[in-house]
Amino acid sequence: MSHSNDLLWEYNFDNFNTFNKYWNIEERNARNVNNELQRYVSDCIKLDNSEFTITTTKHGNDIKSGRINSRGKVEFKYGYVETEMKFDTSKGIWPAFWLLGNDLRWPNCGEIDILEYVGWNKNHIYGTLHGPGYSGGNAYSSGSLKLLHNENEWNKYAIEWEPNQIKWFLNNELFFTATRDELHKKHNGQHWCFNDRAFYFIINTAVGGNFGGAFHDSENYIYNNFPTASETKVKYIKIWKTNNNHGEMVKS
Repeated sequence: MSHSNDLLWEYNFDNFNTFNKYWNIEERNARNVNNELQRYVSDCIKLDNSEFTITTTKHGNDIKSGRINSRGKVEFKYGYVETEMKFDTSKGIWPAFWLLGNDLRWPNCGEIDILEYVGWNKNHIYGTLHGPGYSGGNAYSSGSLKLLHNENEWNKYAIEWEPNQIKWFLNNELFFTATRDELHKKHNGQHWCFNDRAFYFIINTAVGGNFGGAFHDSENYIYNNFPTASETKVKYIKIWKTNNNHGEMVKS
């Protein structure tokens, strides 16, 4: 087991009464973030059978999807974080499960991408860190790793976040390790901004944009070929202390 038995927090997406206690639903216009083609709306969010579902829809050039965050409600520092997800894999899709620091502006606040997937790169996933001097296309990343054997199936995605080191896991198997020392080597001594700061969750499904649409003639392809409806599903999120006893809930 890659974590201790000390479970700090869990959420199983069982009803909207508890959902609103822990999560904020975001609404944003198209192209508001990362040039993404969809707009984020609340009616693309639902809970059913103890699963959280983002339904992404397309009607002509109007694409709608969902995004939630736990800012101000669930924030934590260090720990072993795990979720079980499945998502549509259509070309143009960009689902993500990630963390942002609860202070400062991006990228100085730090960003930990536990999972990113883009439909134009089949079977590959990414684990990535963004921070000052290493963000966007210059991020500190696993790069494209061909790890998903069964796309559009349930898989476990996790990180072990400790001082000066973060490890990424797929179905309990380690696939990427980022360290403060390696960051300094690869990115000219830039600041490791993942120590002693609380982070909060974001779950979203984007369409197109800087990463999801990073293929030839992507907007035309998406508007003409993207499915009229697709789903991203999440079963749970759990946070444990690590085997080295790192992990603290700041807000829960």
